[in-house]
Amino acid sequence: MYDTLAEIVAAVRSDINEETEGFWKDKDIKRWIREGQNDVAEKSLCFQKDYTENNLTGQKFDLPSDFIEEHRVFVDDNIVEHIDKEPKSFGYLIWENKLRFNFDLNDSELNLFYYRYPTLMSEDTDSPELLEPYRYLLGEFAKYKAKINDRKTEEAKIIYELYLDGIRDLKKRYGNRPKTTKVKVIRW
Repeated sequence: MYDTLAEIVAAVRSDINEETEGFWKDKDIKRWIREGQNDVAEKSLCFQKDYTENNLTGQKFDLPSDFIEEHRVFVDDNIVEHIDKEPKSFGYLIWENKLRFNFDLNDSELNLFYYRYPTLMSEDTDSPELLEPYRYLLGEFAKYKAKINDRKTEEAKIIYELYLDGIRDLKKRYGNRPKTTKVKVIRW
């Protein structure tokens, strides 16, 4: 039922009692579905990716365009800790869409394990990356947006709570931490 963008649009239209374009245009519903894809990704951290870059030099690295949040950072197979309140001699921070290190990368290998945004659906035949049992969340998000725009705030609140329940279930069932096999902590 939620295998393609067109099927999700049809399900949303059915739920808001508007089978064809009228008050709501397909482009609006598709935009809300895409916003829902990103919202699910940000709230659940369910899309994971690892990225490797070799021969890095300097102290900063541009983050991938699909980056939401880091999980682990390794330089030459050594875990690098996030610099928070305590200064570290071997650490990193994220600022201005860059991963910044407080040490020089001298022909180093960077391994970045991170949470990412999904590839957004644009064609009617595109399928969401979201796992099958949770694809309905994209329709729920679009219905929520339709109710908000229609100024039906009480109905919107109920739909949004159901949406958040689904996000909580997604996080509980599938966790949000990638499997990492190499962990070597180096403290200086």
